[in-house]
Amino acid sequence: MDVKTSPLALLKDPSLLTTDALINGQWVKDSTRFDIHDPATGAKLADVASKTRTTAWKSTSR
Repeated sequence: MDVKTSPLALLKDPSLLTTDALINGQWVKDSTRFDIHDPATGAKLADVASKTRTTAWKSTSR
């Protein structure tokens, strides 16, 4: 999704919006994603990383 055409483009500082997962203090990218929709209009706002406990655990360095 292009954030420039999204309602999120109206944010004062859209660069602060991140769609990755915050795990153990680090932003982790994931190819598995799901859509976030505006409940009032149904418009797609963004797609965000989808993590389960297992995939989050594997993403962290131990």
